[in-house]
Amino acid sequence: MEARTRQGGKKKCRECNQFEELDEDLRCTTCATPEDKEECRTCKRKVREIDNAIKCDGCKPWNHIGCEKVGKNYYKALKEEDGATWFCKICKQTILSSFGQLAKLREDYKEVMKKMQGITNKNEGIDERVKIIEEKMEGKDEDIVNKVTNSLLL
Repeated sequence: MEARTRQGGKKKCRECNQFEELDEDLRCTTCATPEDKEECRTCKRKVREIDNAIKCDGCKPWNHIGCEKVGKNYYKALKEEDGATWFCKICKQTILSSFGQLAKLREDYKEVMKKMQGITNKNEGIDERVKIIEEKMEGKDEDIVNKVTNSLLL
């Protein structure tokens, strides 16, 4: 962006549009504070201490509230509430996608558990049948041995 020159050699600040002495980034001393946080993830301009900005709790960069379309009342409430969390648009999409995947996994888990319960029920039935057969066979092995022995002796 070109800075416009006015009488006296002062140029127009690219941030606040005031005619001042500018730094190499074409910002006046007010806009070029050493407390600049970092670049806004959306507009790529510096986030200054004096800006209404919010830091994403997911990916951590600062964002101007206007760039993220955060209303002033909501912004004020977030600032005032201890332990409040806020996520940028990109992180919100990731979180929503993750919730969708989690819901799908939960449904898949329920289906697997139903199938396992069916297998368990079938196994319980098999165990019961084996027990009945064992009870019926109890004492039969002696009868068979006696019959075979008697037939061999005859």
